[in-house]
Amino acid sequence: MRSMTAALLMAACDAGEGGEPVDAGACSPHERSDAATDAHVQEEPDGGPPPFEPCDPADGGAETRLPADIQAVFDDRCVDCHGAKDPKGDVDLRAAFAYANLVCRRAYELDPPRNLVELDYATRSYLLNKLEGTHVDLGGHGYPMPMGEAAIEPDAIGRIAAWINAGAPAE
Repeated sequence: MRSMTAALLMAACDAGEGGEPVDAGACSPHERSDAATDAHVQEEPDGGPPPFEPCDPADGGAETRLPADIQAVFDDRCVDCHGAKDPKGDVDLRAAFAYANLVCRRAYELDPPRNLVELDYATRSYLLNKLEGTHVDLGGHGYPMPMGEAAIEPDAIGRIAAWINAGAPAE
């Protein structure tokens, strides 16, 4: 399964001052009409996804959170580095902040740009590239995530990809 991954970023939805992680209320679930959904998943003539355009998640309030099964992966494998004081890459993956720090946030290390989580497109989501170690193929740098540890299990990566392909709904 070809997919993309997340790492460090500067937000497409309001990053905090100085690149601090954003509060979940600043960028939250994407409430889409059928017309918006259809436009977002429309493919290019060659069958690939449309060119990069920043997502536009709607304000879902301060309690916007990832689904429990997705958050559990981050809690188990990621928050030691991406949580609490000084999260690596300014990506705080603790439950209160993970959605806002992933969904529609731009991966700052790439040109052309990609989002960490691109709604409806796991194959265009840099988060999966970082988890699978394919980020360097796109011009990214650094180590696959989680750095210095065994790779995240394929079934967990599959759940994350399925969540993204379903439009990255919040819980």
